[in-house]
This record gives sequence, structure tokens and C-alpha cells, in this order.
Amino acid sequence: MKKLFILILIFFITSHAIAQSGIFFQAIARDRNANPAKDRKIYVQTNIIQSTTTGTIVLTEEHQTFTDAYGIFSILVGSGARVGGTVTGLSTIDWSKGPYYLNLKIVITPVTVGAGWDYTKEWVDIGTTIFGTVPFALYSANTANINEKLNTSDTTKMLEPYAKGKTVQILSTTIDTKLATKDTAAMLAPYAKMSYNLDSNYLKKQIASLLGASDTMKYTKQTYTDSALLTKLTPTGSAAGLNNFPILNQNTTGNAATAIYAGNITATSNTTLTSLSNLNTVGTITSGVWSATTIDITHGGTGLKTAGLSGQVLTTSSAGTLTWTNVSELTGTHYIGESFGGGIVFYVYDNGKHGLIAATSDQSRGIRWYGGSNTNTRARADGVGAGLKNTAIIIANQGAVDGNAFAATVCNEYSVTVDGVKYGDWYLPSKYELNLLYLQKSVVGGFANFNYWSSTEIVNFAAWTQLFNTGNQVNYDKRTTVYVRAIRAF
Repeated sequence: MKKLFILILIFFITSHAIAQSGIFFQAIARDRNANPAKDRKIYVQTNIIQSTTTGTIVLTEEHQTFTDAYGIFSILVGSGARVGGTVTGLSTIDWSKGPYYLNLKIVITPVTVGAGWDYTKEWVDIGTTIFGTVPFALYSANTANINEKLNTSDTTKMLEPYAKGKTVQILSTTIDTKLATKDTAAMLAPYAKMSYNLDSNYLKKQIASLLGASDTMKYTKQTYTDSALLTKLTPTGSAAGLNNFPILNQNTTGNAATAIYAGNITATSNTTLTSLSNLNTVGTITSGVWSATTIDITHGGTGLKTAGLSGQVLTTSSAGTLTWTNVSELTGTHYIGESFGGGIVFYVYDNGKHGLIAATSDQSRGIRWYGGSNTNTRARADGVGAGLKNTAIIIANQGAVDGNAFAATVCNEYSVTVDGVKYGDWYLPSKYELNLLYLQKSVVGGFANFNYWSSTEIVNFAAWTQLFNTGNQVNYDKRTTVYVRAIRAF
């Protein structure tokens, strides 16, 4: 049920433990009877709005936290899970384009939560207020000392005399290094006069002295020989012209004698050439593209007309017949993205013989890490395969789970049957395995842009999660309800 809130608001800039900046917000949550809602889980939605209270929403975030014994809770605006808005984060807001307003919506988790309770349907809007001086301090910090800097107009005016003097100096130096037109003409006059005195006799003498007798003989022989051969070898367009090709003339009859050029003789227009072995069964080349049925292995082909699929190789039988075969059928190896073992392979090692498989969908979209007891489970192993051991330790530590499921149990009790085989050895991934899964989230598919539990504990009240829209791994209170995706090893 929805609650009535009485809030005391306090704002100031602070630094987060992981060096994130934001706007600190603290309030007291009370129920409709004005009693503090102590030791309760709180959902807070913050909306930063531009220009007016109904203007453009530039950033929407959701936060999850808990009240203390006095009903006090705190959040840091700018470090929540982004769920909307026109910017990617608090640091990218242009505070100079304000004013900006802050709208808050809050949900207090009931003391007893039913199976169908959904906090996203319980939001209570507690109002919108304009930002004070704190956010605009972010803007002023970026623009500090502007008045101490020279703007473009001041700089241009200051450098104008220097720029003009420098230009004149460069121009003067350039001119002084060049010869005047009359000096250049006087210097070149002897060469210019010589060009007018050249005549044809002079040129003939120069050419004669350059071409020797051997050069002349070589040129004459080559030109005459080439001309004579072309005359003899060019077909005349009749049968007589083919007499210049003795070998061709001895092996062609009928239609071959009517060809204008030897290259025009084809099997389709000159039937006498069909005596060549297998000429019609090999194929033809048209515009550089081979058109035929298949080429056998003996002649360098595969004997196949279709290409193989991804993950297939050519194999041969004892009779020499080639076929496409899946690599995994030959070597027992697997690849990322393969549907195998009841899910999708997202990590392999040992040349693909071993790896990790993810379930094809989430096992929960809102479940706690613990079974109700904030104890040190010592489930702190990390790395490939560590999640299986962590899952067993968590379940043993938390005791009976009937009617009180949590992250480790939904993975441990998950099973799927594929092609008649039932796969039931699933577990909650370790922190390291969860990051491997995040790196292949587009291959596996079906993930939400939200936090997912790992099985790696931090302290008695917190464990590691990973946000699947940014990849950040952060610690969460074990009582927080987040998503779960089970994995198994092979």
C-alpha cells in the first residue's frame, strides 16, 4: 500500500567512496501516522528537469537504500541506476542552461511483501523544487577565473600593431632576396639569342652524331621483320588465310574453316571439336565467372556445390569423398555463441574443450542474495569455477529454503531439458565469471540493464553485483532484490 511521507531535505556536494561526485540527499521517511518508517527498504526516483517544473527531463535515476532506526535514509543523486533522460550522467549536464528542478518519487517497502508486489507500481510523487546554489556551483567551478583571461577581441587588439609590423618585415625580406626583372633578362640574354640561331642543318648534325650505324641497323631489321610477319600471319577471312597456321589447319575441319580468328572456335559453333574428351562436362567461363556443376578433387576442386557454415570444416571419407562437418563433432571443442549443454557457451578454454554455459533467460528479476540471516558465509572464492563452490557454501550457511528462496537457491534448483537430456548442475556465478558473462551479453542475449548478483561475498551484509548496462561491479546490501542468471561448466 502507498504511504504518506514527511521529508526533511538537506543538499550539499560530496565525494563517493569510488570517487564519484554527486548531490547528497537525506530525508526522514514517515508513514501516514507520522511514525518513522525505520529499518525499511526505500526506493527513490530522482528526476532533474530543465527550464520549468514540466520541462525536459535530462536525467532520471533509481536508488535503493534502507532507513535506519530513526527512519533516516540517504542517497547520492548522480550515482543511481540511470533509467532515462537526455544526458548520460550528472557530469554531462550543462548547468548554464538552467534553471533546473528536482522531482522526487519514493516507495517504502511494506513490512510484509506479497509475491506479486511490484515497487514500480507504488511510486508516490512528493513534489518538485528548484535547485539552489549547490548544483550551480558545479557550473561556476568550471567557469572560474574567466575574467582573468583575455578574450579573442582583447587579444586581437593587443597584437594588431605587432602583426602589421611583422607582415611588412617579411615582405621586405622576400623582395630583397629576388633579382629584378631587368637583371634576370640581362643574365639570360646569351642563351635566348642562341635559341634563335639554331637551324635545321644544326639539328641534323646533332642527330647524326647521336645515332650510330649499329642503332640504325637494329631499328631497320626490327621494323621490317615485324611488318613482314604481321602480313604473313594475319588471316584473310577465308579458308586460304588459315594456311598460315599449319597445326590448326591439320586438326580442324568443317565450321572451323569459317572462323575469322582462331580464338573464335568454340565447341557450340564447331561440332567437330566435340571429340575433345569431356569438353562439354567441365563448364565454361563467362565474364571471368566459372559456370559448371562441380570440380572433382583430382583436378583441384572439392566435388561440392555449397559452402560450409560457421564452425564447419571439410573432411574426407576413406573413398575420398569430401563433406562439411562440425568441428565439435571431430575434436570435442566448442565456441562462444554455440547452443550447447542447455544454454549458450560464453567462455571457453583448453582449445574449446572446456568452458562456461549461461542459461538462455534470467532465473529471477528481483531476489535477495541471502536467506534471511546476515552472517559471514565465507563464500568469497572468485575465478572460473569458483561460483559452484560459493553456491554450495551459501545454501549450507543459510539453512532451509522452503518458502524462502534466494539467489543461490534459484540457480541451484534450476534445470532444463534439451533433446531429451536434463541439465541440472547450475550455479550462481562468481564475481569473475559474472564479468565474463557481461562481456558476451550480446551473444547470450536476454539481459536487462540492471544489476545481477554474483556468488562472491564481501562482508556479512554485502556481496558483489554487476550493472549490465555499464559493466561496473559494485557491492550491494544482501537484502536488496536484483536479477539472477545461472551458469554451468563443461
